[in-house]
Amino acid sequence: MSTDDLVKLRGISKASITRIETWIKTNDCNILEVGQYISRKNNLNDSFKKYNNVQEQLELIDYDK
Repeated sequence: MSTDDLVKLRGISKASITRIETWIKTNDCNILEVGQYISRKNNLNDSFKKYNNVQEQLELIDYDK
């Protein structure tokens, strides 16, 4: 996978994290079902793991240079 592809994947993960952050801030004072928060939390964990994985790959490429 090229560096450009990895940067795009990192951006996609970051965008997902930002969308979840925005959703939480928007619904901070609203009473919602717990399942909605659990679903977002699981998505946040997945997105963060993907972000870290891609970041590590980019750092390894940079280290090799």
